[in-house]
Amino acid sequence: MTQNSIQPPLRQRAFPRHAGLAAMLVGAAFAASAHHGTSTFDGDTVLTLEGVIKENNWTNPHSFIVLEVRQPDGSVLQAQLEADGPSLLRPLGATAQSLAAGDRVVVYASPSRQRDEHEYLAREAIKEDGTVVPLSTRYARERAAAAPRSASGVIGTWVPDRGALFEFVPWRGTWDLTAAGEAGMAAYDIRAANFGQAQCVPATAPTLMVYPTAKVIEDRGDHLFLNADWMGATRTIWMDGRDHPPADQVFLQGHSTGRWEGETLVIDTANFSDNPIGNAFGVPSGSGKRIVERLSLSEDRSSLRYGFELEDPEFLAAPVSNAFVWHFRPDIEASTVACDLDAASRYLNE
Repeated sequence: MTQNSIQPPLRQRAFPRHAGLAAMLVGAAFAASAHHGTSTFDGDTVLTLEGVIKENNWTNPHSFIVLEVRQPDGSVLQAQLEADGPSLLRPLGATAQSLAAGDRVVVYASPSRQRDEHEYLAREAIKEDGTVVPLSTRYARERAAAAPRSASGVIGTWVPDRGALFEFVPWRGTWDLTAAGEAGMAAYDIRAANFGQAQCVPATAPTLMVYPTAKVIEDRGDHLFLNADWMGATRTIWMDGRDHPPADQVFLQGHSTGRWEGETLVIDTANFSDNPIGNAFGVPSGSGKRIVERLSLSEDRSSLRYGFELEDPEFLAAPVSNAFVWHFRPDIEASTVACDLDAASRYLNE
């Protein structure tokens, strides 16, 4: 595992001594901008928690850590920490073995806005030997760039740039929507119990394709198989020249056909089922949704450009298009940790 480290190591640091918690100045590395899955936490506040890990629940789409923090009076506070899940943390270098019960750590975390006062959003943990374990995609510190690796083609393992999702989410607010699209956006509430991803129902393209999780593309002869490593989402891209099926045959991830333009993979997807977040968070999709995606290798073949054009006349008054960078990551594999219903909906609890 590639890990970051800081000096001096933990055991030589001066720690806060009042209640085990101390407010920190929020620097550029901790710029606050709550994303859809962490809006119940106060991202403008960063606290330091020093303690011993009691539990590390490595679950998708969120992980949960119990940290025992000793108080000045000798009592032990059990801080409940929410972290990103394996699918998001593996590309950052964290694994289930990165933190274990009994590890003494310092954790940077943000407090809950609406839940128990001892619940926090974990940003990173620092172990006694100075190892930094990232616990949040949004707040992970920048790592030293690894030597780029060249891909032989689009087939392989890729990870979207870490900032893509956080650029995509606010960008959808600039879309020209129909009245139906505006109504969907107005009604959208991440905290609603029927929100699809709270039930382990994954987002669809293009949202699915900007999550910074492993995107594993395999050539299986007449089709390409794409594992998006997010809530079990996979896509089949038919390369045998077939047409889309009749309009009444619909699928969560749609029906995809592909073709090669040189080394560029072009994917045409239609036949989506109705979805309250099918075009983006808050922007529904209907049977008229269609997306054309283009995956093109960079000149040095260490990354590719993921571009798309999306149309859906029922909800989008005009097509939208954008492009994001995926990095070649043959060093990682997709997570084998299934989406856990309790973990998916736990942060929605009041």
